[in-house]
Amino acid sequence: MYKCFYKILILVLGYKLDEGKPNIILINRVMNAVNLWKSINYPRADILMTGGESSNIKGVTEAKIMKKIAQINGVNSNYIYTENKSLTTKENVDFTKKFVEKYHTIYLVTSDGHLKRSYNLLKKRHPNKIVVKYI
Repeated sequence: MYKCFYKILILVLGYKLDEGKPNIILINRVMNAVNLWKSINYPRADILMTGGESSNIKGVTEAKIMKKIAQINGVNSNYIYTENKSLTTKENVDFTKKFVEKYHTIYLVTSDGHLKRSYNLLKKRHPNKIVVKYI
């Protein structure tokens, strides 16, 4: 039996916080990533949460909140990475460029209305990567 041992990255794009708290859109994105991580052979998969300070609460970032939600829902913190500076979709892709390069396949987790634009930006930046849309 043939086994593939390449690493998978689940890239989760952030969403604006409401007074430092996640809204249902952000929670859904994280839960989709958690369920995906659990459904694949997760020792091969890492999760990268992206998003900076999008509310008026200093030091609270989308990525930090997303990581907490994932941990509460059973994802081992050893598999979760964060990018805490981006405030736009373009910055999500730009600020994760070096990290993404380490992976063979990227599952892009976002919302339906955001998927086409973010997918196109990611494919433009990483044309040789397998990018899978996941909502």
